Amino acid sequence: MAVFYKIWDFIQNLKKNAAQIDKSSEDLNNNNTPPHKSLSIKDKEFMEKLHSMMENEISSTDIDIEKIAATMFTSRSRLFYKVKELTGMTPQKYFMEYRLERAEELLREGKYSITEISEMTGFVNASHFSTKFKKKYGIAPSRYNR
Repeated sequence: MAVFYKIWDFIQNLKKNAAQIDKSSEDLNNNNTPPHKSLSIKDKEFMEKLHSMMENEISSTDIDIEKIAATMFTSRSRLFYKVKELTGMTPQKYFMEYRLERAEELLREGKYSITEISEMTGFVNASHFSTKFKKKYGIAPSRYNR
């Protein structure tokens, strides 16, 4: 009978852990920062420096992770680990999200054409930009904010 209770407890713990993982995944999908993670001052400085660098490099069609890591005085693997830890995304995915959010801001301003925005945010061409934008926001940039 003792084995039955051990198995029962094990199954209950698995269910509890699965529910926590589902909740964490849901929270990560709703926001870039893991919900259980408050950023330390050092992490905030890291993210500010990363955002500054991304803003400076946003129009570049080829973001070089090695270059960013060197500028931030860290290794490529450490940069990957840190960005993943703080955002829940790989650096490439995070940069793409950053570009799309910046493009969305520019579209809301209504001052630029889609081609200009795609160039300003580092997309190879307007078609690639439109595809990525529609995938994220569910609407083509040409129909956004009309």
